[in-house]
Amino acid sequence: MVQFLSLLAREPPSFPPGMMEAFVHALTIDLEEWHDICGVPAIESDRRSLPSRLREDALRLLEMLDRRGSRGTFFVLGRVAETSPKLVEEVAASGHEIASHGHEHRMATETDEAGFVADLDRAARVLEAITGTRPQGHRAAAWSLGRAKFDGLAALVRRGYRYDSSLAAVRPLGRPDLPATPVRLTTPAGTIEEWPPLSASSPLGRYPVGFALGLRLLPNRVILKHLSRMAEQGRRAVLAVHPWELDPDPPRYRLPLGLHIAHYAGLGGMRDKLDDLLRHVKLERIDRLALPEPLGTVPTDD
Repeated sequence: MVQFLSLLAREPPSFPPGMMEAFVHALTIDLEEWHDICGVPAIESDRRSLPSRLREDALRLLEMLDRRGSRGTFFVLGRVAETSPKLVEEVAASGHEIASHGHEHRMATETDEAGFVADLDRAARVLEAITGTRPQGHRAAAWSLGRAKFDGLAALVRRGYRYDSSLAAVRPLGRPDLPATPVRLTTPAGTIEEWPPLSASSPLGRYPVGFALGLRLLPNRVILKHLSRMAEQGRRAVLAVHPWELDPDPPRYRLPLGLHIAHYAGLGGMRDKLDDLLRHVKLERIDRLALPEPLGTVPTDD
């Protein structure tokens, strides 16, 4: 994956002056601890003994966004909100949207619809108690909603959600037939907006651009090129980051090789890269952006 992204990074930039300032894309942040990692059973038992960097990492990101004049949607983990309600209040007071990341950071593939809805409702109650507003948006842990055995989007519609940001059109996070750009989808329960992070196609398949790993490994000139193309087409792009990615000295945990790369690769330069990116592009919270895409459906995973 690292070699693949490095190869793609050789593409030259191609965006006209003023284009990036004229079109606003979406910034999303998963507000969770650095050790909220799916697929590692051992980390669950170790969680209470692991150091917390949540507040200092989040405040570092909030300062950067305020300085650059950008706002974002924070997908807040319910259990994080329970233990750090003041931090959630500070995020909201800084002008950012508070959306739901579920409560326990459990992948949708590890539960059924009843369990998914129960976790969803628990997180919504916690967030509403803190902010006074029920969340409009949702993101599943590890982009897992598109791999669930139940219709998670329909479940979200029934619970009153306006949009989701859980589908990934790249493997192994999702499937290449899933939506790759923001779109309004129809479900048996009604319609819902889907805001997937930006990905791009190549002869080798789709690759992540707006996902955290892509943002860390791809040079900003390549990311800006893709954002410019989206703007030229009148389409929104979604970027996704985590506060812990800006930590100058992140704690280390022994992970399987694939997860180690996904979690730690490129962390050293992420703080400066994001700050530089924010100098060139205006980013906004999802609930303030219009959706320019037509109605669609989600393919079934046969």
